[in-house]
Order: sequence, then C-alpha cells, then structure tokens
Amino acid sequence: PIARYLITSLGMVHKPAEASRDYLQSMIERLGTDEKGPHSKNLGRNAAYAYGIMAGKGDQANQQEALSYLFKELKSDDPSHLIVIIRAIGNSGATAAWPRLKPFIEHAQSRVREAAIFAGRFMDKAFPDLIQIIKTKSLSDKIVAAKAIRYQPLAPDAQKLIIKLLTQQLDSKIKYQLVAALAGSRTKLTRESKGYLMGMLSRDSDRKIKSLIEKMMSH
Repeated sequence: PIARYLITSLGMVHKPAEASRDYLQSMIERLGTDEKGPHSKNLGRNAAYAYGIMAGKGDQANQQEALSYLFKELKSDDPSHLIVIIRAIGNSGATAAWPRLKPFIEHAQSRVREAAIFAGRFMDKAFPDLIQIIKTKSLSDKIVAAKAIRYQPLAPDAQKLIIKLLTQQLDSKIKYQLVAALAGSRTKLTRESKGYLMGMLSRDSDRKIKSLIEKMMSH
C-alpha cells in the first residue's frame, strides 16, 4: 500500500519533473497493467493512473508529450490494458484528448465502453456525446454517462439540455445522477434550472431526489 501511495503522489506534483514522468512510464512498461496479475502489476496500473494525472499538468509541450505516449497505448488489443490507459487519459482532464477516446464508446466490450464514457467526465468536448449516450445507448452506458455529467461545469446551455432530459421518461438511477449534477453544479444555476428543481419537490415521489434538492436549497 505504501508503494501505491508513493506512486500516486508523483502524479499530484504541481509541476512534475521529466524524470518523474519517465519513471512512471518505465514502471508501466516493466510491470504491465493486467488487473488479474500479481501485486507488482497493480503497481503498474497505479503508475498509469498517476501518469495520466501528470499528463494534465506542466506546460503544453510536456502535456502533449505525456499524452502522446498514452495515445500510442490505445492501439493495444488487450481490453484490460485499454481500460487502464483510457482511465489514465481521463485522469488528465485534457479535453483535447476526447476525440481519441470517443471511438471507444462504441467498443464491443462493455467495460471498455464504460471506461471511455466515464473518462470524458473532465472534458468539455465530451458533454454532447454524454447527452447523446443517455438518449440512445444501453441502460448501463446511460448510467455511466449520467455519472460523468456530474463532473462537468454545466454552463447555462448544458443545464437546459439536462432539464430537457429530465422532462422525459428516465430510469430512476439516471434521473438521480442528472439531478445531482444540477444540484452540485460548480457553475451557478440559471433561474430556469432552480425553478425546475423546485418544481420537482412537489412533482417527484423519489425521496432520494427530493433530499438532494432540499439539501441544495438549504445552502
């Protein structure tokens, strides 16, 4: 556990050194990322996740170099490795990386799809695709997309799209995540958004959803 914490801490450094990035990259290549492998390979996965966080820091040139390495790994035929790399790219929060991840939301394996969908949580460019997934894909994909939306900044236009979804017939788990996204938005809610949530207090019978809204209104 100590080794994992130390590896993760490298990704948290505000201005990572090139040597730190090279060290994590060597760990990924030396230990691999197989989630069913021995303890040493768990460290390889942690190194990949830390590398992804690191790829979102530093100057643009360093970010691009770090992301380039992860993009190359997306060519892997191993679904387990793909999932780790996709999560790592998601950790970077680099919105420019979304076009590289987007093809994987159509992957044949559900775990790869879900990793790609959730990886878009910090990427503004992913928002329209997350909305589209909720409209058209399988229930499990929809739930992951709704969870990812909770991390999005939700500008006024985004809030309108979420309210439009909430007026439709939705699975309770999806509805809960979308209401939570609005209630916990880092961006100030519009008058329309607040009004809609207030209306849900009287219209909706779901106690969990009502509790979310009441908690938001009390702050």
